Amino acid sequence: MPTGLNVMTNFLPRLLLHHWSVEADLIVDAFPAARQGTFSFFAVGDLPMLSLRLVFCAPDGSVVARVAPRRMAPRAAPRAGRWRASWPVQLAEFGARLLLKRNNVYRVELTPEQLRHPRLSVRIENLGAASLVIGHFCLRSTTLAPDRPLRNVHPIEGYAERVSVAAGAVLPLYVHAPAGEFSLRVVRFGAREQTLFRTSGIRATRQDYLATAYQDGAGWQVSYRLHIGAAWPSGLYAACVSDPDGGSFDITFVVTNPALPAAGRIAVLASTNTWQAYNDWGGASLYRYDQDDGLGRTHAFAVHEQRPNPAASPRGAVGHLANAERHVLCWLEHNQVAYDLVADADLNQRPGLLDHYGTLLLNTHSEYWSPAMYDALETFMRRGGNLIYLSGNGLYWKSLMRQGRLEVRSDHSCHGGTDGAGGRWRDLGRPEWRMLGTRFTRAGYRSHFRPYKVIAPGHWIFAGTGVAAGELIGATGLNCGGASGWELDKLDPVDRPAGLVHLAKGTNPGRHGADMVYFTHPGGGGVFSAGSITFGGSLAVDPVLSRMLLNVTARFARTLVQVPARAPRVARTRPAAVDEQL
Repeated sequence: MPTGLNVMTNFLPRLLLHHWSVEADLIVDAFPAARQGTFSFFAVGDLPMLSLRLVFCAPDGSVVARVAPRRMAPRAAPRAGRWRASWPVQLAEFGARLLLKRNNVYRVELTPEQLRHPRLSVRIENLGAASLVIGHFCLRSTTLAPDRPLRNVHPIEGYAERVSVAAGAVLPLYVHAPAGEFSLRVVRFGAREQTLFRTSGIRATRQDYLATAYQDGAGWQVSYRLHIGAAWPSGLYAACVSDPDGGSFDITFVVTNPALPAAGRIAVLASTNTWQAYNDWGGASLYRYDQDDGLGRTHAFAVHEQRPNPAASPRGAVGHLANAERHVLCWLEHNQVAYDLVADADLNQRPGLLDHYGTLLLNTHSEYWSPAMYDALETFMRRGGNLIYLSGNGLYWKSLMRQGRLEVRSDHSCHGGTDGAGGRWRDLGRPEWRMLGTRFTRAGYRSHFRPYKVIAPGHWIFAGTGVAAGELIGATGLNCGGASGWELDKLDPVDRPAGLVHLAKGTNPGRHGADMVYFTHPGGGGVFSAGSITFGGSLAVDPVLSRMLLNVTARFARTLVQVPARAPRVARTRPAAVDEQL
């Protein structure tokens, strides 16, 4: 059982002006057997972890841990206004958040070496220019080892060694098979479901894991080595494993094109980092923490791709991960728009791959971007590349990608080594509106799914649609309903690219709908932004949205599209499955 729960708590708010500090004494309740611990506190103010320095000391005054902000360029004042940055308002907000249980919680992880004393003290100093209010200090510790073994009681499940593989390569599969054997069927999910390989009678066994598997990988033994056919087309795939007990599981992966693309093909970026971020297999994701260790963690700061990911199955029509991305891929194939699918990991490892394409499409929920990925996008656009943004909440979190691990410091604390502060790219000098024309806000999150209202019907994007100003488009869709929904990007009230055209506005209540825009960026290429996660589900069935995107792809390819705009055949309540053995 965990020990040291809520050892010492200080609820009183403390005001920290510039270079003011506060000290607190902490008890390590799990001493002398503490194996891990967390120090947490509440804070109100503008990005506290970019301003706070925390120093933990042993009873003899020696420093055992230090957390310091990374030097950054001066930031503009927060948009909330000076009134919210004033300390009386911050004190009131701190109290209100306590009462409403909507606290901004910040956490520092402590190691066994740092917890080898019965007591610690912490000194917290504000190095920033703006005031902060902090309080509710709490040290939790436990005798539970972070890497303790856990027995796998799940039915059949598995993962691939990597989320992306080139045609002609070998992809190791790792399968937990409590029934002792499993069958395998490899399916490509495009305009139809197409079986490219199948086999059965593969011997396997149960595979357990450690409690750190969510961030370090499951560490299983290889169960099967899948040879990807050299002629298999680039796209979205799943290795579908099943057992004699009737269990089944989809291991989703991307097949890339190892050759130089033919002229006119576009690159489609699968949002594979987002697949990993929302995967809570092993007890944690970037959004939740379900392990019963008593340490008060609310989410993980790092997750690993080498673990089962049931949420990333391409099946079904409703969602924001691979199955939602499939709507756009189906549309591309039904309308004969040639594309190559690449994963976030591909762009991170090989930023130059975009040099071979004239158009990049960001699909559905392209939220997590590494510095190398962001650099590659900026280079691509500087040389005149075109961008199609059929996503919401894109280019949002700075993400480090190393050997299958995705690290996101959502509290704006520092990454390790020389990687600097983490957090939202907009707070690190790279606002998403410069690339996309719009930026994400939480207003309207998953509250309604509504159509867009046309604002600029005379723009060339609407050619051939016959729509008029005020007409509604994208009223229905396969993913929850209207085209403007789930997570929504809007125009910044002050900052926007030069020459931006506001094409349409989502009709979500409170004017919180997505803003659809077009502009020519300084590199000379075009940017079309839909700004909504559910746009793809409506694209699959709405003839106006279909004609609009055909106009965009034709303009970007500088060729005429030979096929008529039409709603593709995937416009059904459930995807059609065509089991075609090659």
